[in-house]
Amino acid sequence: MKIPPADLKPYEDLLSRIVPPKPRWPTRPVALVALAVVVLVVVGGWQVPTGIDKWRADCEWRPWASGGLVRTAVRDGQCVGYSDHERQLFSSDESLRDVQRKIFDQNREVEAAWRVRKDRPRVTLVYFGSLTKPDALPGEETFAGEREELQGMAAAQRRAYLEANEYPAYPYLRIVVANAGQEMRYSADVVRMLSALAEEEPTVLGVVGLVESRKAVQDAIRALGRLDLPVLAPTLSADGIADASSRYLQISAPNRDEATLVHEHVTRVLGKKKLFNYYTFGSADPDEGAQNDLYVNTLRDGLRDRFGEGNYQETYWRNGVDLASVCADRFRDGVVFFGGRYSEFGAFVSRLAQACSGRVPQLIGDDSVNRYLANTAARVVAPDNLPLAYVSKGELAYCNRLVGANDTERKLFLNDVRTVLSMCSSNTPIGERVGLAYDATRLHLAAVQTLAGSAGREWDPTAVSPTTVYLAIHDVANPYYRGVTGLLRFDANGIAVRKRLTLLCVPNIKEAFNSPSYVPREIDRHPNDPEENRLYDTPPPVQRPCAAAE
Repeated sequence: MKIPPADLKPYEDLLSRIVPPKPRWPTRPVALVALAVVVLVVVGGWQVPTGIDKWRADCEWRPWASGGLVRTAVRDGQCVGYSDHERQLFSSDESLRDVQRKIFDQNREVEAAWRVRKDRPRVTLVYFGSLTKPDALPGEETFAGEREELQGMAAAQRRAYLEANEYPAYPYLRIVVANAGQEMRYSADVVRMLSALAEEEPTVLGVVGLVESRKAVQDAIRALGRLDLPVLAPTLSADGIADASSRYLQISAPNRDEATLVHEHVTRVLGKKKLFNYYTFGSADPDEGAQNDLYVNTLRDGLRDRFGEGNYQETYWRNGVDLASVCADRFRDGVVFFGGRYSEFGAFVSRLAQACSGRVPQLIGDDSVNRYLANTAARVVAPDNLPLAYVSKGELAYCNRLVGANDTERKLFLNDVRTVLSMCSSNTPIGERVGLAYDATRLHLAAVQTLAGSAGREWDPTAVSPTTVYLAIHDVANPYYRGVTGLLRFDANGIAVRKRLTLLCVPNIKEAFNSPSYVPREIDRHPNDPEENRLYDTPPPVQRPCAAAE
């Protein structure tokens, strides 16, 4: 028997008129989000405005995040603080972030290795620098010098790892990266953070970096000195900056030596009497720079002392300053010197080439210009075929010097930069700060090695203090420490003595390092140390003017 289908339409109409009750307030999606925020505020101590500010500044903001040593704050839209873990990277510059990742990956390797070999010393060094600015553009390479210093530390960290795996007295190295913001303006805030870190972590035995000789940096050196932390500055050179701390160690020659090199080259090699110094202060205005820029101002003083009032002229350079008076046909008995911050050098040389077309004078740049030359993007718009002589603090560690070097330290360095950084191969030059930071790091670890106890028992970090490490560094550098950038010797104030300075010539700024013909070459040196020349197999250079490529 066939049963006809039931007619369900009346029931469907009835069901469609039934409205389910609204869920209780806490089960609604919006309410759940609000409740979660309340819990985070009350229980986690997290405040919504602070979290948003940190997120905008690319700062670690998640209250539930863990792993590594991370502490940050937002200042002027910048993320400042410290980190030893990839969950906090400083800067929007991808090349700078890449080297931080490399260091933090190696930090994890170091921790794993030390857990297996706990009789090895374990050291934490802080890299303290300027890694952000408020108006940085995505992809902008602003901090090439800082990147180079971190690269040098990364290479030294890898070398330390290999040595500690093999030898019980050699220390493993963990690196903490600390950012004090543009021009180190928030050094005081970050030093307070580092003070707490040093109290919690007895393995913190020193600081490397500090970047620029400014009043804020000198204040940071003074504050770090009160913590008894040795400060090893790869490139600081302002005369008198060491007065801030009894724990300061300067790897580079002081400004008075740079002024001597420039004076000797101008008067003896070029046969000129006069120098016109155009200086700048970076982003600081003239009044602020005159008060706070120790590097630029002590270099001005040194040049004035060397040339004498009658042969030395200077002016603060800004766009609009007339440069026609120093063109070669009008400034016949003098040389133009750029004695300011690298950030204005590109605009300066462009204006000079425009004002003196076909009559560009002899031009010498201070050592800050190295940071401009390290920035490939900045040099793309440089004037064509413009030669430049400039001061270098670390030329002995350039690729062309390393290939064929006979000393052990530079052989190891070449291997390290090739392995860790993929440098010194085809068209991958190395900047001068890489070698200077490598020397600073290796010197510190060599001092710790001399203090290491006997193998076979777990390393006690409290057995070695920052003060004993500082004293041991002086011992290691007596009579000298043989680094990759030259012989290191210190006076009683921790200033490098008779440290090599080199005057380099690049025949075309725009093409610098792009081919063997445009690799900067030595044209003068100070001091000319016979023992150093013998140890590094570097006979005195052929002194000559810097000329454009033919």
